[in-house]
Amino acid sequence: MLTSKVRHDFIPASLAVWIQDLVSKATHPTPELRFQSMQEFLEAIESKHVSYIFERSRIQAHALATKAEKFLAQKRVATSAKCITQALHICPDCVSALIAGGRHNLFIHHIPEAKEQFDKALLLNPRANIQKELGWLCLESENYPQAISLLTDHLQRNAADYEAFNLLLECFYRTERYEIGFQVAKLMVDTGTPSSCFLNNYLLFAALQSAADQEAILKVIENGKTGTPFLGYNINALRIVPPEKLKSVLLFENYRFGLPSKRQNVVTIENNGKRREFAEQLISVGRSTENSLCFGDTNVSRWHCVIVNVYDDVWIYDLDSTLGMTVDGIRVDRKAYLDGVCTVKIGSTTIRVCPKAGLLL
Repeated sequence: MLTSKVRHDFIPASLAVWIQDLVSKATHPTPELRFQSMQEFLEAIESKHVSYIFERSRIQAHALATKAEKFLAQKRVATSAKCITQALHICPDCVSALIAGGRHNLFIHHIPEAKEQFDKALLLNPRANIQKELGWLCLESENYPQAISLLTDHLQRNAADYEAFNLLLECFYRTERYEIGFQVAKLMVDTGTPSSCFLNNYLLFAALQSAADQEAILKVIENGKTGTPFLGYNINALRIVPPEKLKSVLLFENYRFGLPSKRQNVVTIENNGKRREFAEQLISVGRSTENSLCFGDTNVSRWHCVIVNVYDDVWIYDLDSTLGMTVDGIRVDRKAYLDGVCTVKIGSTTIRVCPKAGLLL
């Protein structure tokens, strides 16, 4: 009975269509969408018709939300944000616009804003299909048991959602459940997925298990000769970083970073009036000479941070450094999205980072 109520599929098809409409509205799971008075119910019975209210503004807002989702998939973050802002201005209670806003904020790691928009969407429509997004939100909020529960449930119904699989792997990685993570990552590698992230993340689990799987590590290293930047970075870390520091230096790869792309990006970094351009996908920064960018400042950790350089998707990751870092005066909690020219303070060293060619430092 409960399942039928939630699915709202208990109305006999043998009834006249107008009666099906009437019963459907009278028993809707969302109270706000039922008849709001007995007079309204009586009028529907007498007229044999359920009145529906359609708003032009809601239709326009939904169309803008759809555009925003497409722009976000293309990593056109600023354009996506404009569409969402316009949609919510036209219709503040448009559920699809709120969901698009939540996804946009998750994409750029604005977690409180994402939670606020998802909460509003669920208040308006408790049946909104956003379990994966809620799982992702819980992951970024470090509520790992709830994240695992939501993502597992989502994957029961969407078994080929590889992005959700990688979010689940990240939960296992952060909670140091390396054995189960190793099994799931191996399944993804064997399945063959659009993103190369799974081979990289498989390597991390193989290396960090209580009994490191040396055979698996050697196999990945052999494949890594023609592998991805993340794989190359992590293989190099395994060779030069002491075991006790390894977990903080290794990089778990986001699903979208492993998707194939022909577009190359150039990041410009300025320090003390000197500028350097970097086209590689991973730019490591620290005191060790093994880094792409080396500083002698003793307040900079040996392996301090990494800039992930993907076209229209540039991030900075803190490698559990001793003194941390800030971006435009805001302390970085694990990672930060670089949107436009930023001032980054690493230890006592300040650099300016231009995440895209054509912007002025």
